[in-house]
Amino acid sequence: MLMTLLAFAVYSIAVLCIGLWAARKPQHTTEEIHLGNREHGAWTSALSTSASTESGFVLLGMVGMAYTQGVSCFWMIAAGLIGYALNWLVLAPKLREKSIALGAVTIPEFIYFSTGRTAVSKISSSLAAFFAVIFLMTYVSAQFVAAGKALSSQFPLSYSTGVILAAALIAFYAVLGGFRAVSWTDNLQAVIMLFALVVLPAIIVHKIGGFAHLFSALQAKDQSLVSFTAGASGLKDKLLIILPWLMIGIAYPGQPHGIARLMAAKDKTALRKAPVIAMIWMVVIYTGAIILGLAARAYYENLGEIASDPETALPVLAVRLMPGIFAGITLAAIVAAISSTADSQLLAASSTIISSIRDYFKFPELKHELIFTRTAIITLAGISTYFALLQTQIVFRFVLYAFFGLGGSLGPVILYCTLIKKPRPLPSLLGIAVGGILTFLVQSFTLNFLICFFAGSLTILVSHMIAAAKDGTKSQTID
Repeated sequence: MLMTLLAFAVYSIAVLCIGLWAARKPQHTTEEIHLGNREHGAWTSALSTSASTESGFVLLGMVGMAYTQGVSCFWMIAAGLIGYALNWLVLAPKLREKSIALGAVTIPEFIYFSTGRTAVSKISSSLAAFFAVIFLMTYVSAQFVAAGKALSSQFPLSYSTGVILAAALIAFYAVLGGFRAVSWTDNLQAVIMLFALVVLPAIIVHKIGGFAHLFSALQAKDQSLVSFTAGASGLKDKLLIILPWLMIGIAYPGQPHGIARLMAAKDKTALRKAPVIAMIWMVVIYTGAIILGLAARAYYENLGEIASDPETALPVLAVRLMPGIFAGITLAAIVAAISSTADSQLLAASSTIISSIRDYFKFPELKHELIFTRTAIITLAGISTYFALLQTQIVFRFVLYAFFGLGGSLGPVILYCTLIKKPRPLPSLLGIAVGGILTFLVQSFTLNFLICFFAGSLTILVSHMIAAAKDGTKSQTID
């Protein structure tokens, strides 16, 4: 316990020091405050973007899902590759170039500026900000839930105390160093996450005698656990297993905390190298998380803590199977994963609020923008902590709801405003409204996100073509 606590304390001190160091950098202009002055190189762009979008969702939620669902969870790797390809190869080059030309530092600003700064543009920007803040706060609450579960499972702390401690640590360094602190700590957190999801799965696979023994043990428990379609036989049933996994990838372009990292890349060279780094990192940690969940189901199902809550498999097995110092690093990895997403989302939400206020009231730049942004971070952290304390929801499903909400409401319009030469304000507004509202209405459907995303995209396409026809012009094509 002492070594575990020591390792976790070292991690906490490290991120606080990074926050203090980042605070020494200038934070005077909107680009410095909200995008770190667009100075991210390839490694920071790749690791920060990746760590900010992969959270307790991976180290707790995905492990728990693999425990429950078996090898069908490997479809998540394909989904991740789809999402990363959409963001890095399709979106990033044009988004960075266009956001610089427009002077946009947040997604609502980007929508407002790229659609002509009209009255309708302002409404669409405000609606985008509304959905962004709502779903980002849901997402942050899920991260704090994960933190409470992780810390209370290994230290003599209550769930509530774990939530509060994690929230305070994250908010503190985010307030200190802003975007730079959040991005720089993401780099450290990405490395720690990589360590945890390579070393612990390797130890377990070696301990149980290799992959052959692992899969034979799973098969003995339940044949569906070793089926990539979860035992489904007909084509329709197989598609209903695979498509819900793959649709996760389509939601990546709608995540403001990840998209901000694409806008912050310093040059085209960084954007060429970063995708390779990001995709390799993602494949490794997803694979590690899934293998860990499978091993927990095959050989450690009788452990009371894991049986009652499979999402605690990583911290429980780390303490049981690894030396104290490594167990502490693994626990730090869980909090790192949570922190790297929660801090990014708090910053994205606060930046969205502050920039929306500035643009709505036509202030050239808020005189005390840094103070306003820091106040917003603290306020939003407090609100998210409150909701996290209400109940311990299943992290994986809680995160997916927020992830799909952002993807459905913002994904189609971000793609539209980025890839079309002259996007129009009304299609943007209608696309955001349709995708966002449907998120709340179709939750009971298996393919709920696909319904939201394609309904929003179709609305944008049809309304764009109608508007173009009325103006007597041809519809715009992708640049």
